[in-house]
Formats: sequence, C-alpha cells, structure tokens
Amino acid sequence: MCNHTVDWRELVAHLQCSVADIQQAIVYDEKQLSTMQEDGLLVFDAHSVRCTPEGMPFVRNIAAAFDPMMRNNEKLFSKPV
Repeated sequence: MCNHTVDWRELVAHLQCSVADIQQAIVYDEKQLSTMQEDGLLVFDAHSVRCTPEGMPFVRNIAAAFDPMMRNNEKLFSKPV
C-alpha cells in the first residue's frame, strides 16, 4: 500500500505463487474491502486494490485490512483510528 495500490498480478510474479495463496496468507476479506469501497476509500476488483484520492488519509486503515495480526486485536497502540 506504500504506492496506494496492490496489484495481485505483480505480487504473483514477484512471489511466484498464486493469488489464492497470497489472499489466504493475509486472510483476505472482500467484505471488509467492500465496505471501504462503498465509503469511497478504495476501488477493487479481481486484479487489484487501489486507494482513491478520498481514501489517501485512510491508507493505514486500508492497509490494516491486509494484516491478519490486526484482526480481533484489542491492543490500542499503533492501531489505525
């Protein structure tokens, strides 16, 4: 998300694994991304996830959706608001 986009095809080429493998490793949750898309923060499809200009201030929140360690975590430090 440093470049405000995740391109599954680029990751597959770089990591030499399948999109399914990557999504399983990060516990990909399309429902969570759908909510952010409805809010206008990002746009996603089968090939990529892209932060919108309106979503730029919330890029930490978007990136947190890809971090399985942030799920069901009650710790308050370094947690996106």
